[in-house]
Amino acid sequence: MSQQHYFCPLCISSSVFHNYRTLFTHIRNEHREKSTFNIRCELDVSCGSRYSSFDSYRRHIYRCHRSLIDSFDNNDTPSSNTYDIVDDLENLFSHPTFSDESYAINDPESCIYPDEELDDTDREFLNFDSTAVSIANERVNFGKLAQFYTRFLLELREYHLLPQNVVQSISSKICSLFDIIIKLVKTKASSSFISIIDMEAVFTHVSFIINSVSKSEYNFLKQCKNDFDYQPPTEIKLTTNEELAYYIPLKQSLFCMLQNGQLLQATIDNINSLSTRAAKDNDLILSNRQSRSVKSNLSRQTNSNSLLLKLYTDGIGITNPIGAKKDSHKFTCFYYLLDDLPDIVRSQVNSIGLHCICYTKHLNNDNNRSILMNILVEDLNKLQTEGITIPCLSSRIYFVFSTLSGDNLASNEVGGFQKSFSSGSFCRHCFVTYEQRHIPLTEISFVPRTRIKHDMIVNKVIANNDGQIIQGVKNESWLKDLIGFHATESLPPDIMHDIAEGVCPLIINALLKEVIQQRLLTYSDIEQRTSCFIYGFYDSSNKPPPVKRQQLIHSTIAGTASQKLCFFRLFPIIFHDIIGDLTLLPLYTILREIISYIYANPLRKSWLPYLDGLCKQFHCLMIEHLPDRVTPKVHFLTEYTRSIEMHGLPILNSCMRFEAKHLYFKQIAIRTFNFKNPLLTLTKRHQLRYCMLNNSNSFCYSSSITVRSSKSIEWSKLSIPVRRLLINFINETDLIYECTSIYYHHMNVRTGSIVVHHLAHAEEIPIFCQIHHLLNIQEKTTIIAEMLNTISFDENLCSYEVEFSGTLVTIDIEHCFDIHPHCLDMYDVEHVHYINLLTHEDIDGSTLVLLQHNDIAEIFPRIKDRVKFIDQRAKLASNLNEQNENTDETTTINVFDSTSSSSASSFKPVDSSPENDTLDSSVLREKSQSNNDIHQTTDANLSSSINFPDDNDNIYTTAKLPSDYQGPDLPIRIQHYIDDDNIAKFNPHTALRGELLSLVFDDVTKSHKLLYPSNDEYLTMAKCLVQKLRVPPALYNDSVKEWHESIKQKFKCERKPLQVTTNLVKSKQEKYGN
Repeated sequence: MSQQHYFCPLCISSSVFHNYRTLFTHIRNEHREKSTFNIRCELDVSCGSRYSSFDSYRRHIYRCHRSLIDSFDNNDTPSSNTYDIVDDLENLFSHPTFSDESYAINDPESCIYPDEELDDTDREFLNFDSTAVSIANERVNFGKLAQFYTRFLLELREYHLLPQNVVQSISSKICSLFDIIIKLVKTKASSSFISIIDMEAVFTHVSFIINSVSKSEYNFLKQCKNDFDYQPPTEIKLTTNEELAYYIPLKQSLFCMLQNGQLLQATIDNINSLSTRAAKDNDLILSNRQSRSVKSNLSRQTNSNSLLLKLYTDGIGITNPIGAKKDSHKFTCFYYLLDDLPDIVRSQVNSIGLHCICYTKHLNNDNNRSILMNILVEDLNKLQTEGITIPCLSSRIYFVFSTLSGDNLASNEVGGFQKSFSSGSFCRHCFVTYEQRHIPLTEISFVPRTRIKHDMIVNKVIANNDGQIIQGVKNESWLKDLIGFHATESLPPDIMHDIAEGVCPLIINALLKEVIQQRLLTYSDIEQRTSCFIYGFYDSSNKPPPVKRQQLIHSTIAGTASQKLCFFRLFPIIFHDIIGDLTLLPLYTILREIISYIYANPLRKSWLPYLDGLCKQFHCLMIEHLPDRVTPKVHFLTEYTRSIEMHGLPILNSCMRFEAKHLYFKQIAIRTFNFKNPLLTLTKRHQLRYCMLNNSNSFCYSSSITVRSSKSIEWSKLSIPVRRLLINFINETDLIYECTSIYYHHMNVRTGSIVVHHLAHAEEIPIFCQIHHLLNIQEKTTIIAEMLNTISFDENLCSYEVEFSGTLVTIDIEHCFDIHPHCLDMYDVEHVHYINLLTHEDIDGSTLVLLQHNDIAEIFPRIKDRVKFIDQRAKLASNLNEQNENTDETTTINVFDSTSSSSASSFKPVDSSPENDTLDSSVLREKSQSNNDIHQTTDANLSSSINFPDDNDNIYTTAKLPSDYQGPDLPIRIQHYIDDDNIAKFNPHTALRGELLSLVFDDVTKSHKLLYPSNDEYLTMAKCLVQKLRVPPALYNDSVKEWHESIKQKFKCERKPLQVTTNLVKSKQEKYGN
């Protein structure tokens, strides 16, 4: 740019501007509202910073280059454009006098927004696309002004949650501001350019519109209905006029939501995509459409254009702190959610809509409940039978009811079951009683509830008409007339209440109490450690409160569900120095493995038999070691295998996001101070918010990358490894912009974050990488990351041990989260790097040589005996290892038959069928299997001492397992259990199962020289074991699936000790990380 002429860098044509003031006005009028706004300041040699919004660019100009505008202001010639007057006003408030921001302009880093912790509301507003009136591209009239100002008031009220009196005060001050502007215009403008009378008339009319829109609630709602299709709530009168409820007809709500053709098309594309993937692999569970209950409902709908509709119900409490009506108000809310929404949209709280709200006490009356439910059911049935017409489609859209989510109390109440969980038949899934909860499920199985049995019990309850509860059934269901609903099939369990707030805190409390009992730490030590632990960036949002003495005494853990789950996941890292000394650690290990299945998305049907075995084993161990803490939620855990078949993925039926919806209503209740008719206030404010969201891009599904600010970086400033990496993709003259963090689909991606790059080998070991740079090159976001070597899985810390490799890679942001959908944190424990995953565990590590301390202490109470035993056992292990090195025997003698087991686990495969050994990186799959019984340990003499000659390593790459593989010869003790049909001895986490796996590993690796089997070969081994165990034909398929995963993880686990002796394993580790 020269000193006399300026050019717009955002225009295609090179228009010439004779001064910067006219260029700035042009940029504001023509480009400020464009989503692609991106400009670099080149007004000074020291500049060069890039701005992605007009507001940040304008602030920079009035900080650093105000002289270019002020010099023009000193000219006596008045502005020839009325928009320059508006610009004067903007400039006035952009002056540093009105800004609290720093004056450190010369520092380029100051142009990048610092990372801040934002709550959900702030983050929503950060990504909210505010609709503004473009004054450059269309004709402006007073109707447009009224619409713009109404939208402005909506944002103040429903995003910033400002009270009505504050909004009216703002309107009044704006009118006063216009009075000042008129006086300034009169003193500055000349009559030869603009009529002062016309200007004053315009501003007077503007003030009248502003006052008329905001002076009363009636006018404001009327304007919202005209401009933004506001739908008022419908009042429902119950038994008396004082007993009211409010609901929003679903047809209106869904029409307003889906009239955005982009969202509807994204939903349809999501359904087709998941259906295609499921058709390619029948073993995958990808959505609730594959559940048995939803399939039954879809079969009744003759129209193929059907979307799934999920309901949720729960109670919410607000409190009136002052006044004559000082009391707490308990409401019952009914929400709805489209089950087929893409995950990115589904995860947003804005996607959850309000269907009905009423006082909980009114529902205790049978007449009130009947009136309300009849209206809601009729509305839902009409939606399913009639559907709605969307303008962007030529046909109608129909809806099918899927499930009703809720906590156990709400689900039991809606289903007509008893609300007490301390007596009788408390489970809505089976007929177990409270007294029978201590019966191990390995000895008995409880009869599940079915439609026929339940209907018979309901008829009997109605016939008796005496209020007596029969087998847990109190009355008929509230939604008995709803199409597609049945109490035994439409009420799924909730992982938030059952696991995050139920079993997880229970196990944590038991472990901490054992820490106190063993005098490993004191109460104050535990409080200090939980208080001072430094959480990673992504875990810090769920940082739990410190654990205090009183909480442990009363067996409680404070915090929200997310905080408790975060504490459970990081518990081994927080207490890494003592975790191995806890005798109850196997309970934690098994529960964590169960969670890894239940929280998985997607999930495989072949995992369900093993998951069922894990849940039963956990239940048995709880009965054995913590009988006083076998709560109903421990039993509910055993029902998830059946629930997954009936209701679909548990993570999609969770109440977590619905509970987050309650926060909005609580904020409204606190800020409005309206407790005379809070039901109307809450529903009205919710509808106002929704009419604003429906007229914005809040439900936009397109790829969203938000860069708040970035800085340009020269090619020569990049490090040499980065330049070598990019040299083939860009030219040295290309513009490169770097930022420290970006928002990708509402997810904060920053430098230093950990992502899963790919999965290695048949067991699909996760290979991680750490983000070093976030670059924007040629309008495309590129990630520069360093690969991390996955060393092993630490069994005590339940985390992957990794090390930096020094190898850089480029990652496209669009495919960065194909495997794992979130960024991860890295933790350092004793100068070793660990990555902790909850739903994707893959336990790996060397085989244990000695018994665990707690097992030895149980066998040998005296310290002297324990020391002698450990010493003698070490000598025996050493001698046996020497014997194995000098022998060609294919089987290994087990010296400690009574105490041998193995530790193994596997990563959950998603798209690996028995016929295909290829890697599908689109989904991260996980399966963790640890075969440690709480009384058993691993025998180091099994498999861990195998030594292969290095010069024959090439044979293993071509070694194949015969299709008629017969397996190893079984010891007499194992054969004895098989002859007695005592198959339960080989359940997960038992010693005999680990011993049998070790025998198979020895036979395959030594006799067949095979270290890296394919999926087909793993399946052959599994079938061989199932045949040897004489599993009944009815259980054959499930048993094969279960042993298939166990054998895979056994091989990965046992390959670790061989890495120092075998070149093949070394080469595989260098290639795959394990």
